Amino acid sequence: MTNSERETNIYQNADDRSVWHIFTDDKVRIKEFRAKEYTIQKQVGNGFVFEVPARLITFRTAKRKARNGKVNSNTLSSKETSND
Repeated sequence: MTNSERETNIYQNADDRSVWHIFTDDKVRIKEFRAKEYTIQKQVGNGFVFEVPARLITFRTAKRKARNGKVNSNTLSSKETSND
C-alpha cells in the first residue's frame, strides 16, 4: 500500500462523547498512538481503531488570510462555523 492510499479517520459516537475513535492504517500514526499508549479498540485489516480521551482532542477555528494578506480568524461565515 502506498502512502497516498493510507488514511486516518476520527469519529465519535453521540452516545459516548467521552472518547474519540481514530482509525488509521498509517504506520507512522500507529507507532505514534502506540507510543502514547492509546487503547486499541480493534484491528481492521492492516489498521487499528484507537480510543482517545475526548479531553485530548480540540477543534479550533480555522485562520483565514484577509484580503490584505493578514491572518484573521474572525472571517469565517456563519455557515462555516455552524454545528449542524
